[in-house]
Amino acid sequence: MFIVCACGLMGKLIPSEVSPTQAGQPILPTTAAATSNPDAIPPSFFAMTTVDGADYPKLQFGTMAHPEIGAWAWIEKTKGTYDFSLFDRYVSEAAAHGLVDGTNTVSLAITLGFTPSWAVADPKSCAMHRGTMYCTSGPADIQDWSNFVTAVLKHYNGVSMPHVRDYEMWNEMNVKLFWTGTQADMLSLAKAAYPIVHSDPHSILLTPSVVGPACATAMTSYLEAGGAQYADGGAFHGYIIEQNSKQYPMPDEATPGCKGSIGCSGPLVTKVNTMRQVFDQHGLAGKPMFDTEGSWGSGTVTDPDTQTAWLARWYLLQAGLHSSDNLQSAAWFTWGDPSTFHWGTIETDSEAPTQAGIAYNQVYNWLVGATMSKPCSSTSDGTWTCALTRQGGYNAVAIWNNQDSKNYTSATSYADYRDLAGNTVKLTKGAAIPIGAKPILLETKAAP
Repeated sequence: MFIVCACGLMGKLIPSEVSPTQAGQPILPTTAAATSNPDAIPPSFFAMTTVDGADYPKLQFGTMAHPEIGAWAWIEKTKGTYDFSLFDRYVSEAAAHGLVDGTNTVSLAITLGFTPSWAVADPKSCAMHRGTMYCTSGPADIQDWSNFVTAVLKHYNGVSMPHVRDYEMWNEMNVKLFWTGTQADMLSLAKAAYPIVHSDPHSILLTPSVVGPACATAMTSYLEAGGAQYADGGAFHGYIIEQNSKQYPMPDEATPGCKGSIGCSGPLVTKVNTMRQVFDQHGLAGKPMFDTEGSWGSGTVTDPDTQTAWLARWYLLQAGLHSSDNLQSAAWFTWGDPSTFHWGTIETDSEAPTQAGIAYNQVYNWLVGATMSKPCSSTSDGTWTCALTRQGGYNAVAIWNNQDSKNYTSATSYADYRDLAGNTVKLTKGAAIPIGAKPILLETKAAP
């Protein structure tokens, strides 16, 4: 879901006098370096999209998710003339904030499509956005595409500019707002791009992303037609919109009327597991998958407390699938620019994190470096738990209830719990612990 399809959202914001440091951990740059435990959740699992490369998110995260626009139409507005300035801003900002490793590879994703108007096969597919004409059909001459991808890989070469880790073929190929070409056209683009991207051993090419209730069906068709030959991993979007309305349920709730079939989003875990099954059964078994976009969308969740619970549960549920489903990252769309853009926005007018943005930081701190050896699970009374461990004998569980507020008594002796505002509450052995819609983290001891 790129910016061109967004509509308005402005919920209540946290008071401006509450700084991120006061509300929890200080906002500091973070590196994308792997943790010492290879099974642990890495910083790169937390990906973030920003609408403007100059408005760097004031959060802790490990991957700069794809910008809200497709690269080709913005970089090569006239044939053979390349202007990388906009994307250089994203790359340079990510590198400057530590999202770069020892090979000078930046933990960042770029979506290669749209087609510029001078190259397009169907001029009727073109529209104007932010002063640039972009088109949703493929090029008239595939060589123009190959030349563009070659120019991108030569530019982000690890010398004059960092390598870019992830290239996504196209945005939401199953949505006509973004792709109106044929499946054969998309396969031709992928076939041409794959060896060019592979000329850089530090970069990978992902499938085009898919979205919506029919995303699994669309990806199945694409992979069966040959798309798996030209991908190092699978891309999908983790929106869980109800089939017959624009209402976004909580990530762990069953969608009304949804039976969990291959053509239905269902709860978030169902959706991710379904996509894993599609990739495994159609040529991408053993290869990673990436949720390259997701949030509550535009105007669907406006209450700050609900936003906070929604975001935390969205990340916890997917982190529980990091190991079992080889889910490498989940990208929030977006940090946002609340003055102009309101799709999943967690930024205030004063460019600070909202209450949900502060929760993003807390969940990052809970999870990065921890291991979740199995998915989160639930009981019949609506209580969800996600077990975490760390080296040194640390054990914890993130817990919430999606039905009611209640007291929880555990057989395990927990020393404290952390909440999504950054507070730590000491616990008395055997004491009842209040749980509700917002997850808390029960700990046996302080995390290292």
